[in-house]
Amino acid sequence: MFSYFKKLSLVDRLMLFISRRYKESVQINEQLLKQIRELAERHRKLNCLCRISEFIDKRSDLPLDELLQGIVDCIPSAYQDQEIVGVRIILQDRVLATDNFRETAWRQTSDIMVSGQIAGTLEVCYLKEVPEDAESPVLKEEKDLIKAISERIGRLIEQKIAEQERRHLSKQLDIEIAKLEAVLRQMPEAIIIAKAPSGEIIFANEQAAQMVRLNGPVLSAAQEEAKYGLGFHPDGQPYQGEEWPLMRSIHHGEIVTDEEIHFILGDGRKVIATACSSPIRDRAGVIIAGIGIFSDITERKKYEEELRNYRSHLEEVVEERTHELVAATNQLQSVISEYKHTQEALERALNQNRLILDSVGEGICGLDLEGRTTFVNPAFIAATGYQAEEIIGLHQHEILHHSKADGKFYPPEECPIYLTIRDGRPRHTSDEVFWRKDGSSFPVEYVSTPIREKGKVVGSVVVFKDITDRKQAEEEKAKIQAQLLQSQKMEAIGLLAAGVAHDFNNLLTTIIGYTGMAIMKAKRADLPLARDLDQVRQAAERAANLTRQLLLFSRKQPMEPAAIDLNRTVDNLLKMLHRLIGEDVLIRTELENDLWPIWADEGNIEQVIMNLAVNARDAMPRGGQLTIKTENITLDEDFAAQVPEARAGRFVRLSIADTGVGMDKKTMGRIFEPFFTTKGMGRGTGLGLAVVYGIIKQHQGWINVSSEPGEGSVFTIYLPASTPEGEKDRQAAADHTKLSLAELKGRGERILVVEDEEEVRRIAARVLQENGYLVCEAASAQQAVDAFERTGGEFDLVLSDVVLPDQTGPELISQLLVHYPRVKVLLISGYADQKLQWPQIQKQGFRFLQKPFALPHLLRTVREVLEPKDFHIKSNKDSNQKE
Repeated sequence: MFSYFKKLSLVDRLMLFISRRYKESVQINEQLLKQIRELAERHRKLNCLCRISEFIDKRSDLPLDELLQGIVDCIPSAYQDQEIVGVRIILQDRVLATDNFRETAWRQTSDIMVSGQIAGTLEVCYLKEVPEDAESPVLKEEKDLIKAISERIGRLIEQKIAEQERRHLSKQLDIEIAKLEAVLRQMPEAIIIAKAPSGEIIFANEQAAQMVRLNGPVLSAAQEEAKYGLGFHPDGQPYQGEEWPLMRSIHHGEIVTDEEIHFILGDGRKVIATACSSPIRDRAGVIIAGIGIFSDITERKKYEEELRNYRSHLEEVVEERTHELVAATNQLQSVISEYKHTQEALERALNQNRLILDSVGEGICGLDLEGRTTFVNPAFIAATGYQAEEIIGLHQHEILHHSKADGKFYPPEECPIYLTIRDGRPRHTSDEVFWRKDGSSFPVEYVSTPIREKGKVVGSVVVFKDITDRKQAEEEKAKIQAQLLQSQKMEAIGLLAAGVAHDFNNLLTTIIGYTGMAIMKAKRADLPLARDLDQVRQAAERAANLTRQLLLFSRKQPMEPAAIDLNRTVDNLLKMLHRLIGEDVLIRTELENDLWPIWADEGNIEQVIMNLAVNARDAMPRGGQLTIKTENITLDEDFAAQVPEARAGRFVRLSIADTGVGMDKKTMGRIFEPFFTTKGMGRGTGLGLAVVYGIIKQHQGWINVSSEPGEGSVFTIYLPASTPEGEKDRQAAADHTKLSLAELKGRGERILVVEDEEEVRRIAARVLQENGYLVCEAASAQQAVDAFERTGGEFDLVLSDVVLPDQTGPELISQLLVHYPRVKVLLISGYADQKLQWPQIQKQGFRFLQKPFALPHLLRTVREVLEPKDFHIKSNKDSNQKE
């Protein structure tokens, strides 16, 4: 390039240089022109915004349409070709535009926002035809302008709306104040309202201005120059500002009633008034003002004075008259005094009656001879929803008493209220309904009493009381009484079952004892006889099991937790369940093999299964299928987090499912509540599932229910699996049962058997004697005490029944242990009352043996009580040797 430049002549070089400089100058000029145009556009934009703001500020009192039209006219001045720019504002039902606006291809649009909502649009159109593929003629400043103007319009509209609302509220406030002032100004009493704490008077009607000698509504009652305008005490002393009734109410919160004040008006007249004043407090209880009401009693005082003067004059006349007129004068004085007292009493009675009618809790209404309402009290308005002006003059029966409780028409000729008006006899109705304004009814008890004037019926008065709460209370009382009767019935059945079980267990103890002894002898001599006797023993044990289930029903069986096999428990109950459920319900079991043992009270678990089975039977009135299922399950933390009351660990799951009617969600939410039942009256106590829930919770488990109407129900119970220690205890108990009678024999220990049932005492004593023990018998607690005293307490073990004729077994043992603390104790009983004796047995730690018991069980328990440590070691040793 440089070599080419050297070949050019000087003139060519100069021309080339000038050409380059010219191009650079042109570019610079174009940039300057662009900047000038941008500045001009900004100037026009700012100038337009200033004109719009100035227009709005100066003409803010114009209507909104004129202000918006002025903004429309100002907008084109901000554009470089304002003659080809059209403007339109659409605001709900308003459309304001320049004359040349039309919808062209090139337009600017911006939303007008009012209180965060789109209220309209601002549009600017370009009238010049622009090719479709041409660049938009809208400049950036023009885009910013249209947005700024739309925001300014939104603020203007919000301002106008706020001004309208303020004007409306101000107008309403002025109206209400004017109404109040009009009422206060028309009142005959003088009324003054003063601000606290200054006492500045903010209102005084014309009567107050005349009476208190105030020249305007804004004067201080405490001003020295107005001191005599505040009035005088009856003794003539002028009121000071602080002792004026209104100032006492403002400063001290005092409520002044009927305080006598004397005033001297501007024309010199003397006025006597009674002053009443009270503080006005805000919501926080702070005194913000006070109001005083002054009633002119000058005329009344004048009449009283005239009456006193008349009396004085009359007395003078009487003194001048003869003695013949003395009696007449005294009679006249008596009449006047009686009239005054009667008038005062009448005024007090009328005022008291009005207060009573306003404060009484019963609804009261008065009726004329046509049955039209003449009077209602506040309780009537509150009960019916009608205001006084809405019901006065209308027929009461058509408004409140038109229909009976079932909605049927109530003929007026049958209405007790109308009958009272007709025949003049009072009537009391204890159970009907009145109808409220909203169309709802409420039960009432009412009395209709005739109103008589000179012996003639002129109307009636009805006093009624809403008895909704009473009827609900009566229904609740009846429900509770039914529940109480059912509970008492269940308790009576339980007591009967417990008594029967006690006697029956004593008999079974005798049967099982003598049968066991006969079996042991027959095995050595006659094997077939031994087998027959074994059948007798098994039958007796089944009878004992039946008795235990009877105690289970009566809930008299004490809780004795142990490691149990749930499958065996279900199998033992199946025969009873078949009898209990009936032939139309099929019982199916799904019992898992090698089911984990659980640590529970078998009687309580049986009660759970029986209650759920009975409920399932009632849910299948036409028959169906009952499924009892057991299975092992291990729950993790994720599962436990999804199921209420669940927790992680090893559990045995018991499911009891039926194909019955099922339950809805509302019923399932209440089934475990005490006394809640879905059965009919007299068919259920509502305690079964509540007991089930309590037993499962007591065993550290939980129960879930799933059901749908018509789809049956499934009760799923989770019980903790027994711990390894519990399994060892269960195995040890099983090993104990394998010990031979030779290993259970005594070593000459002395045992006192205390039992009031002779046969039970005899068989127990005989078994113990034949197995190496020295036995002494006692039929009562007193005989037991005597035996200890005779022998000096030389007994190793006391085997006593819990129920004795003269004292309970635990009480006897407690008495003996005071003097013989080393004696061992074993209590036996056909049943133990859990409410009275069982807690005492548990508290003192006495060993307990449930009747009926087999002879090996008795011997084994006696050995465990006499030497628990050695017996446990020996049992484990024997068990290890057998293994």
